[in-house]
Amino acid sequence: MKVSIILAALVGSALAAPAPAPAPAPQDIDFDAIIAEIAAADVDLPLGPSVTTTSESVPVIAPSTADIIEDLNLDSTSSRRLKSRSLAARAACSPQTSKNTDQTLGSLGPEEWKAAIALKHPATNPATVDSYKKVFDGWIGSIKQKGYRGTKTFATYDINACKAECDKKPYCLAFNLFAERDPAVNPGVGCEDPASLTNYKCTLYSLPFTTTEAADNLGQWRNKFRVVIGASVGYVKPFAPADPPGYEQYGPILDKAINAPLLPVASLPPGAPTKYQNTLADRTSYPTTTVPLDYYDPGVCAVACDETAAYKSRHPDSEGWYKSVASFNFYILVENGKAQGFTCQCYSSVWDPVYAVNGGNAAGTIKVANAVLYKKIVQPAGPALKKTP
Repeated sequence: MKVSIILAALVGSALAAPAPAPAPAPQDIDFDAIIAEIAAADVDLPLGPSVTTTSESVPVIAPSTADIIEDLNLDSTSSRRLKSRSLAARAACSPQTSKNTDQTLGSLGPEEWKAAIALKHPATNPATVDSYKKVFDGWIGSIKQKGYRGTKTFATYDINACKAECDKKPYCLAFNLFAERDPAVNPGVGCEDPASLTNYKCTLYSLPFTTTEAADNLGQWRNKFRVVIGASVGYVKPFAPADPPGYEQYGPILDKAINAPLLPVASLPPGAPTKYQNTLADRTSYPTTTVPLDYYDPGVCAVACDETAAYKSRHPDSEGWYKSVASFNFYILVENGKAQGFTCQCYSSVWDPVYAVNGGNAAGTIKVANAVLYKKIVQPAGPALKKTP
């Protein structure tokens, strides 16, 4: 089979002059449906440390190209192995340890402890720490969401030390430092509600959180002892990843997704069906059971788009036409302040960032974060190609 490529002038190219406000488009995004789809996948991902964990590292599991393309069942050998240390032995009434040498709040009850820790560490942390931007401060809950990369316990309440842990961790985008009221001995028969220890914990995430509402882990009961949290502060930074093979990033990191208008009929190759006015070639959302993606990697989107283009070239329509892939838009979806997953949109044209107008759902509960645009380094000749003998 010989492939003949018919050239077409593209509207909305990234190289064109800034475009006017986009017209309504058929590929307008139903964010609620995407979030429901991600939730329905029911992927088992670590969300945060267990109540007794003091130190833990969660590895990044990179999905294979075969997983992305073939949509196979998740191999059990891909499960995450956590390296963790707990507070102490789990025997009832066994002493628990803390790196923090200042334990003057040990006799206080849960509410008194929260009031005292708020005075000890007021919500006056800096608005930014290097490239990190503060999301919340002085809160009584900690983050528990997708993208958990580990935790560490400190001797002091130290923002910079927590930031340094995130800096050392591949794909880390966010950190949460907080004080936690833990039992001085493991609660059990004869010591159901013991005195407390104050621990300073730093948790790391490869996905962002955007509001105080995201820090909804308010503690728990251990027998009759109540674990509570205070002085919780969260920071997030944008992440500019390396270009995937065959692609280059263009435009800034955005908080809105592309909503491309239809191409004018005149811009299509002669004889091309009007369905090729819609340049959306494919849309895929993660994590799935096959690709349990919980870190920011546009390379997964690049592989998916390339496979989409290859599949369409092998399966043209009845007249021999198919869509190529010229660019993609990769972004994070955040619901009620918590990152839920990623969406990958593949396009047969390169669209100017001015068309990034989809910021979330109408209710305002779902929002877009870290949206990036990539285009093929070697561009296909047009928005639709014709395959001929």
